[in-house]
Parts: sequence; structure tokens; C-alpha cells
Amino acid sequence: MTQWSPVWRVEIDGVAYTTSVLANLAITSGRTNIYEQAQAGFVNIQLIDVNQTAIPVSVNSTLSVEVKDTSGTFVPIFGGNVVDIGLEVRDVGSTMFTQTYTITALGALARLPKVLTDGVLSKEFDGDQIWDILSAVLFGQWQQVAGALT
Repeated sequence: MTQWSPVWRVEIDGVAYTTSVLANLAITSGRTNIYEQAQAGFVNIQLIDVNQTAIPVSVNSTLSVEVKDTSGTFVPIFGGNVVDIGLEVRDVGSTMFTQTYTITALGALARLPKVLTDGVLSKEFDGDQIWDILSAVLFGQWQQVAGALT
């Protein structure tokens, strides 16, 4: 069996951070067994910056995680918005220091449970009701959806 060594790319607001080290990556979506309610997708990543440059990330920044396939093109595997940021300065020496960014982002469908409606959906087919909800939350606001999802 051959060993798989993935080539990752993390983009924040459309800018790829290839000089940072991707230390930890966990993408979660759906559910782990049939007895749980399905959850919206989210990602936890740690980026280690050894170049002493700030990564301009803020809450609601778009985040995309991509992996290179066998043909050499990057395929998006996650897209969402940043909801939590942690910054830790580590390994301080006399000439250098490293920074570790811990970032949590939620997928675009995480907004659905918080949708406010007028209380009742009109009597329509299920697909039409879903369209009504999604058009109010996502479809009219593509600039708020991460590029990997459009």
C-alpha cells in the first residue's frame, strides 16, 4: 500500500497561506451515528507562523481548506466563516519567535438553525419551502458565503 502525503492549502479571505505550517486540522460534519442529530460542518485548524508576520484573520472572515488531488489541482473540502480565533506566541528566542493561530470556522449551513421566519411557512412542496428559507439566508448574499461553496 502506498502512503498518502496530502498537499494542503488554507485560504483566508481569498489569500493562500503557504508559508505557514498547518499543524492540526479537524473537519467535522454530519453525525457519527444514527442516534445523533446531524450537525453543521466546522473546522478547527492550527497555523504556525514562523515568518513573524501577522495573519489578518477576524471573525466572519471566509476560510477555505483545499487538498491537491492526483491530477495536481486543488479541490476544496471545506468552506465557511471564522467564528473563533486564538493567538499564542511560542518559542521566543533572542532573534525569532513563532506564532500559533488556532482558528474555528463554521460551514455556511450553520446559519440555518438561527433563521428567523414570520412563524409559518406557506403551504408548498418541501423543496419550495427549503428554497424559501435558503434564498433568504444564503442565495441573496453570495459575498458572505466562502468561495469553496459557490
